[in-house]
Amino acid sequence: MRAVPALMMLILAGCSALVYNPAKDPEPLLALYDVESPISPYQFIACSRTGCSGISDIRFSRSEWQQVVDLFTPPPSTAEEERKIIAQAIGLM
Repeated sequence: MRAVPALMMLILAGCSALVYNPAKDPEPLLALYDVESPISPYQFIACSRTGCSGISDIRFSRSEWQQVVDLFTPPPSTAEEERKIIAQAIGLM
């Protein structure tokens, strides 16, 4: 009878590995909305409106994008600090 809880834990652990992570592989999510992969880190597509029905091509010069990158150097040490930097980056963009 003790084996049943252990077996259930193993099954649940295996299922958790099947969760889709768009940060590791964004291609399925991009394909879902018929959006092409970014050309470069400073040139990408931004979705707007419900279901990504509005698409905008966003482009930054290398120096403009470097300003955004510089905000994250050195990397933030806390989630709170990261949120503040993200807000600054959005404002800069």
